[in-house]
Amino acid sequence: MKRGIWKPLFKQILVMSSLLMISIWFVSCKDEYVYDDKEPEWLGASIYDYLKSEGNYTTFVKIIEETGFTNVLAKTGSKTLLVADDEAFTRFYQSNAWGISSYADFSDTQKNLLLKFSMIDNAYLIETLANYYNGELQLGVALRRATSISPIDTVPFESGDQLPAGAWWNRFRDNGVHLLKNSSSWPLVYFLQSTLDNTGVHNDDFELITGSDREFNDAHIFSSKVIERDIVCKNGYVHKLEDVLIPPVNLADQLGQDTETSLFSTLLERFSAPYYDGTQTTEYNLSNPGNPIDSIFEKRFFYVNEQTGFGQINYPNGQTIDEDLLLPFDPGDNSYVPSGFGSALQSDMAAIFAPTDAALNAYD
Repeated sequence: MKRGIWKPLFKQILVMSSLLMISIWFVSCKDEYVYDDKEPEWLGASIYDYLKSEGNYTTFVKIIEETGFTNVLAKTGSKTLLVADDEAFTRFYQSNAWGISSYADFSDTQKNLLLKFSMIDNAYLIETLANYYNGELQLGVALRRATSISPIDTVPFESGDQLPAGAWWNRFRDNGVHLLKNSSSWPLVYFLQSTLDNTGVHNDDFELITGSDREFNDAHIFSSKVIERDIVCKNGYVHKLEDVLIPPVNLADQLGQDTETSLFSTLLERFSAPYYDGTQTTEYNLSNPGNPIDSIFEKRFFYVNEQTGFGQINYPNGQTIDEDLLLPFDPGDNSYVPSGFGSALQSDMAAIFAPTDAALNAYD
């Protein structure tokens, strides 16, 4: 073949090769993935759409809408939501700790607390709530988890006899104070079969703790039974509870509210004082620009952790508190855990064995 023919022939071969490669590229990149055009049938609707379509969650849906969480639960994820149906709300109105007798009685703050205390900011099956990760996976030992509540979701205004007795509180007794009971997260407590098995808690123990019965493999959030679990939605899971879930108070407040432990509560409250919380004040005012608060204080107990030396060891004026006046932990701390090996919020919590008023009077 003559030398002059090589150049155009070589050029033609390159063009044909290029066309072939382009054809192969188009064929190989053809998208056969069916879920580009439709969603898996098992995925279901969003949490909000599921609740609305069921027709028996009208009260809970109304709370979602009125607290501004429609888009959060319809278009974003991932969430775990513990819900009660309309029948549960009907029972709730008959008797509850908030004194609510109809939907109209709910304040905006109570609606917000009710929803956010029922929500966890990750998607969990009931079984996986028993697990947590602290550098390595801990299986079947978790009994509580932080909810979506923020400390500034409720900032009570208290004055007079609502405040503890003591010199540190007197400055607010007449004019009142916006008082956080604690600035830590609000966890919920649950009882799952694997956790109870691993901790040696039996059904009789559960009944003594909660006042409710349980059978093997039952799941309870506090004392409310999960009657339908692991409902799959686009943006998380829904678990249906037998009863309406409202946030309980912390240990210190529970002692004060119980008529049988009022004397012990009075003694305990002597070891507390109000502390200005600039962080929560700023955060609250940024979140509520139309209703700012000049100063938010936090109720803190005097305590020291003997293992770490950390605690509230100074009075509000900065003076060091005598060691004999320090408690071993803060009974108002929602997220308290002992500071020892393996301690974690998910798998540990505090307990107080408090004498009744009758026992203290008899001791006196």
